[in-house]
Amino acid sequence: MRPFRLAAAAAALLLALLPAAVLADEVTRTVGDYQITVRYAHEPPYLEEGNALVLEVTDRRTGQPVPGLERTLTVEGAVVVEQTRRASPVPLRAVPDQPGRYEGVFVPPALGEYSFRITGTIGGTPVDETFRSGEGGLPEVVPREGLDFRAPGSLLASALLVLYVIGVGVIVAAGWLRRRAGTRHVTE
Repeated sequence: MRPFRLAAAAAALLLALLPAAVLADEVTRTVGDYQITVRYAHEPPYLEEGNALVLEVTDRRTGQPVPGLERTLTVEGAVVVEQTRRASPVPLRAVPDQPGRYEGVFVPPALGEYSFRITGTIGGTPVDETFRSGEGGLPEVVPREGLDFRAPGSLLASALLVLYVIGVGVIVAAGWLRRRAGTRHVTE
């Protein structure tokens, strides 16, 4: 029975570590007494597929989310392709039942460097922050080609395959140990 406990412990450890493997890339900035965290709703962002820029705003003094900012903040999204900049507004809306969280839905139209400029005010504090894709920033937009092994579904399938292989290995090893233990009793 001991090999089965070992397999269960390995499975529990793998499943506990899995969420850390699929965490989103995010960028956090401090503006006055507020913390702004920006990430994409779906990562990686795919060319010509709907996505959303997700903003989470927290009051650093209280640790509480800041509601109502869809009326005081604006977002302009831009992409630079071959030295040509294409900009457009990204309408911001509050996420229902999640105070302090906002989404700006957009469809990446081209491969290139993306930037999102957030302007306005938070509780009277002026905001003018730009979040860019690339090194140290948001993930870059990529074309969808074949299977994406970084997608959460692919990671989950890979984890389940690993657990299956471990389980089969444990069962085979347990059977081999039982046969070997049975052989020793017969020869003694």
